[in-house]
Amino acid sequence: MRAQAEGDLKKRCASIFRALAVGTLGSGVHTARSIVTDLRTHGPDFLDKTFTGKREGTLWYYQALVEVFAGLDVPEALRRELEITVSNMVALATPEA
Repeated sequence: MRAQAEGDLKKRCASIFRALAVGTLGSGVHTARSIVTDLRTHGPDFLDKTFTGKREGTLWYYQALVEVFAGLDVPEALRRELEITVSNMVALATPEA
């Protein structure tokens, strides 16, 4: 009986964790898209003027999200959307030489 209860608990926890991961991923995609829109409107200096982490810290954070979600059980299309959006963010945030 105890083994069954432990198995049920693990399944519920896994389900809750996945739901949280998917929600966090969706939020990350939304925020990354907003940043891309602002970069298109205001240019690469936008990150330094807006975020505490400035350009370097903000790009690091979103690139780290891409890496974290690559290893989780989340919808592939949503994970790929974050990857594409962050790639666009990096390109827009890099000043032209």
